[in-house]
Amino acid sequence: MKYFYVLQVIGDVEPELHGPYSTADRRDDMARIIRAGDTSDLKDGLYMLDLEMGLNIEVKGLRHTLAADSYSGAFFDDED
Repeated sequence: MKYFYVLQVIGDVEPELHGPYSTADRRDDMARIIRAGDTSDLKDGLYMLDLEMGLNIEVKGLRHTLAADSYSGAFFDDED
C-alpha cells in the first residue's frame, strides 16, 4: 500500500506535513492549493512524499520505503 503526502517547509524553515492522500493526483491538487494560498515573496518549499508499506524504513517495528521529490516551478504554472 502506498500513501502520498505534501511536505510544506514554511519559509524554507518550518516543516508541516499534509496528508495522507489516497492518490498522487489528490496530493498534487493539495500542493497546488497550498501554493495558490502562499502570498509571501519567498515561497514555501513544497515536496512530494510517497510512503510505501513493507520495505526499507523501520518505524515502530514496521518496514516502509519513503521517497521524496521536489515540485518544479513549472508544475505550479497555470494550465491555460
